[in-house]
Amino acid sequence: MATQRILEALVKLETDSPWAEWWERKLKDGDIKSCGSKLAWILKPYRIKPVHFWDGETVRGYERKDFEQAWSRYCPSVTA
Repeated sequence: MATQRILEALVKLETDSPWAEWWERKLKDGDIKSCGSKLAWILKPYRIKPVHFWDGETVRGYERKDFEQAWSRYCPSVTA
């Protein structure tokens, strides 16, 4: 998924998370690079790194498989 789409989705979340405060203004101003850098910094300890891929144009983003590996490491499975 493209970094910009992830950032926009996080900003739209109606939670007490700081995403909107951190990124909403910069996204409206088109400053994706600094927002993307902060997201990459947050994800780095989980070994999730941005990659380049084709989405009608070359964009930077993240692969689901990288998140799945982190989820399996850090999120315990819930059994009924």
